[in-house]
Amino acid sequence: MVKTTVYLDEETVAALKGISKRSAKPRAQLIRDALRAFTRTGNPLPAGMGMFDSGHNDTAARKKELLRAGAAKRWRS
Repeated sequence: MVKTTVYLDEETVAALKGISKRSAKPRAQLIRDALRAFTRTGNPLPAGMGMFDSGHNDTAARKKELLRAGAAKRWRS
């Protein structure tokens, strides 16, 4: 195994301590298990991502133009 350091916020640490105590597993093992599960899923897209087709294949390339147009439309409303 390779040692690594991870910085966690207080809320996550508290939750991790609770899970560790209830499951009688060391925190390091819980973190390894969670990371292993996450990396095995292939890093899935968030829910809803890719559900709709805009009909355009250049949306990413035109993002600034589209955002400006959307903002201008909203400001006029």
